[in-house]
Amino acid sequence: MLRNETTYKLSLDKTTYRAIQMQTHTKIDVQKFIDDCINEYRESSQGNGLFNTDGTYFWSESLLNRMYKMENVREKRSEAGKKSAEKRWGKKEEKKRVIRKPKIDRNNKNITSVKKFITSVTKNNNNVMRLLRKNVTKNNKIKENKIKENKVNNIIKTKLNKTKLNNLFIYMINGQKNDENISDTDRAAIITRLQALELYTTSIGCIPEKMLFELKLQYWTIKELYFSPYKVYLNAMTRTKFLLKFLQTQKYITIDNEDKLTDFISYFIKILREDFEKGENNNAKSM
Repeated sequence: MLRNETTYKLSLDKTTYRAIQMQTHTKIDVQKFIDDCINEYRESSQGNGLFNTDGTYFWSESLLNRMYKMENVREKRSEAGKKSAEKRWGKKEEKKRVIRKPKIDRNNKNITSVKKFITSVTKNNNNVMRLLRKNVTKNNKIKENKIKENKVNNIIKTKLNKTKLNNLFIYMINGQKNDENISDTDRAAIITRLQALELYTTSIGCIPEKMLFELKLQYWTIKELYFSPYKVYLNAMTRTKFLLKFLQTQKYITIDNEDKLTDFISYFIKILREDFEKGENNNAKSM
């Protein structure tokens, strides 16, 4: 978990303790365990043992040293690559031939008549191009509107695979842009929904592979619901109900085969929608 943080440090607060407890499924007192790791395993009274702390964050001094060395090596390689590229481009510039423009006798009558002809043709071409641009712009707007209307439907119809699940997961936890259908605003809103359901995490080092795969499926489901007419129901969804429906789907459709991922998500969303509609009907009857 420390390795996945940008500063290679974790905060000493309930969020960290809760994340460790959720990912490891432990029943011990995580806060006491971390305090023991900091206070018991020290080389001296100044710390420098298993973990160090400033009262707000804790970290591993040996991990910091290793990561800083790795970053220095990476930076040096990047600089060397840039210098090598600059040298290559410099050589290419030297090889370019200088093309000199031929001198033109501007008093030549034939040249003058040709210039007039070219000017008239250019004006006509400009008028034609304006009309073409208008038609192209109009057609593009029509296409854009159709794309926006079908955006949500096209997402679920696209065959789902583990690569797409992984790309969405990386985008959600790291913000690395690789899902063209989601804006930064939508990403922040989806993360808020995941946090409300206690699903959102940025520390994946301790999550078992099977649980991580299921978590990616859950991320995808929340994203699909967010871009659907059932978005409004996300605010009232509870973690217990969401996970219960997920387990029901697993009983109905196994996800061992990657070809069944689309079917799994479709069925999962279907039973969630049925639950939403059922709750809405009950509320209407009570009123």
